[in-house]
Amino acid sequence: MHARKQVGFTLIEIMIIIAIIGILAAIAVPPYQDSIAKSRRADAKAALSAVVLAQEKWFFQFNGYSDDVDELGGDSGTLLSPEGYYTVTLATNTGVGSCVGGAGVRFNCYTLSAAPVSGGVQEDDDDCTSLSITHTGIKSATGNASSECW
Repeated sequence: MHARKQVGFTLIEIMIIIAIIGILAAIAVPPYQDSIAKSRRADAKAALSAVVLAQEKWFFQFNGYSDDVDELGGDSGTLLSPEGYYTVTLATNTGVGSCVGGAGVRFNCYTLSAAPVSGGVQEDDDDCTSLSITHTGIKSATGNASSECW
């Protein structure tokens, strides 16, 4: 009599493979999600750069900065980033330092800020909760790792 050769895997071998895959996934997924969040920040940077350029065009044409995001590419008071992960807001900084504007006087200062869209996928990015840039090019950010956002 010949012994029959076993073909295939045992249940224990399959369970060990599943456990190894689970451990590898647990190690790999968090860094992957951090990398995705970091790459989405480029959307905020692109939006801020585009609005800075629009502000400079506005300044060249009207000798002052705009206080309305609709004049800078927004729609109905809202300016979204190209991929839609961030909302860009505009502050004219009137009354801060030498910043003036309003009532017929052109604005000479502004700060642009990009914050994640409420309820969006980027809202969970605690490392960089918002990015900002001023008319002088000073960049800042808020969050747990704000020094690494720009």
